[in-house]
Amino acid sequence: MCAHFSSGKPYSWFCIVIIALFVVLTFPAVSSQDVAVGGGDNGTSCANLTEENCCNDTDAFQCSLCQNGDTKTCKESCDQNEKDTCAAPPTLEPMTCGNLTADTCCNSTDALNCSLCQAQGADGICKAECSDGETDTCAAPPTLEPMTCGNLTADTCCNSTDALNCSLCQAPGADGICKADCAAGETDTCIVEPTTVTTPTTTNGSTTTPTTTTAGGGGSSGQSFDGASFVGGIILSLGIVAIVFFGLKFYKARKDQNYHTL
Repeated sequence: MCAHFSSGKPYSWFCIVIIALFVVLTFPAVSSQDVAVGGGDNGTSCANLTEENCCNDTDAFQCSLCQNGDTKTCKESCDQNEKDTCAAPPTLEPMTCGNLTADTCCNSTDALNCSLCQAQGADGICKAECSDGETDTCAAPPTLEPMTCGNLTADTCCNSTDALNCSLCQAPGADGICKADCAAGETDTCIVEPTTVTTPTTTNGSTTTPTTTTAGGGGSSGQSFDGASFVGGIILSLGIVAIVFFGLKFYKARKDQNYHTL
C-alpha cells in the first residue's frame, strides 16, 4: 500500500508511522515469548530438559519429571493425577524384631529369628531374645511321646503298669530289652522261675533218698492234703514219745537199784 502511494509525501509519512506502530506493538510480545520459551537469561526451561537432566536442576530452577501412565514430562510442577519421579523415595526403616507385631513375630525370617516374649499377666512383645521370667510363645510345647514298653529301661520295665504289661526279654548272651511280648528264644526275666535244689541226706554212712526243695513260684497247682501222711506222722510222734518215756523210766529204775545196793 505504501509503495502505491509513494508519489505523495503525506502518504509516505503515513506508511512510516504505521510500520513504526507495528514494530513497537509486536516486539514486546515476541520478547516475552522468547523469555517464556528460552527460560530467561540462561536459555533453559523445564520443557526443554530431557528425562535424564530434568531431576538434575539447580535450586534457582527446580523441575519435576511428571509421570502419567507410561508418559514422562519435565515440568515446573506436576498435576494431581501425575507422579513426581524426581522426588526421593521414602526411607525404609531396617527390619528388626521390634518393628513386628504379635501376629507377625512368630512368622519372621530365619535371619531375624524373633521370639514373642510374654511375662506373666502381660502382653507379648516381639524381641530377639526373651529375658528371664518371660516365656517364648513362638516356641511350640514339646510333644510327649506315648508311653510304650520300648520307652522303658531295664530297671523300670518289670514295674510297668497293668495297662502296658511289659516283659524284659533277654536272648542268650545279650542284654534285656523291654517289649510287649518276647520272641521265640528269648526269656522274660520279669517272671521269676521256680528253682529246684536237690540235697541228699546221709544217716550213719548210708545215703537215703534225696530231698527236693522248690524255691520261687507258687508251688504245684495240683497239690492236695494227704491224710495217710498226716496219720503216719502222728503215730511216729507218739512212738518217739513212748520210747523216750520208757527209756527215762528204765534209766531211773536202774539208778535207784544201784543206790540201794550201795
